[in-house]
Amino acid sequence: MAVSRTISVPHVSRFRKLIAFGVNDVLFLPSRFPFVVFDAICIFALFLLGSWESRFAQWGALDHPLLISCCVFTACFEVAAIGLGFYDRSRRFRFIDNVKTCFLAYIIALVAMLSFVYFFYYKGVGRQTVIYGSLFVLVGILFIKALFAILLRRYPYRF
Repeated sequence: MAVSRTISVPHVSRFRKLIAFGVNDVLFLPSRFPFVVFDAICIFALFLLGSWESRFAQWGALDHPLLISCCVFTACFEVAAIGLGFYDRSRRFRFIDNVKTCFLAYIIALVAMLSFVYFFYYKGVGRQTVIYGSLFVLVGILFIKALFAILLRRYPYRF
């Protein structure tokens, strides 16, 4: 009599796989795209909030030059950050590397943003508004990266 040597594996639904998707799986995604999109949303929101803190911008006002400035700063920061290796998997959670890269991307984006505002929207958006918005972005992104580094140390990845 032949004995069957197959192992039966119970069916795992997609919903159960989604629930089992833990913190480590999110932090160690091989793709940069989710981090880039998350940071772009955060940069846009933080720049807008920081700009509203300036005495030259009205709180909650969404005028055209301010939205264009938010989009330009977000695009410049993201392009500089990707070019400097901000989202590389090997350097993603080293806080000192993130501080250096974030600061360099901030300077590049700030110079590009100030030149854009100077040539196109100098009367609509002031320099103080841009500097407040960009400082909010710098502090906010560094806080988010520090939070990710703390989560990584709290829940280390096990291969």
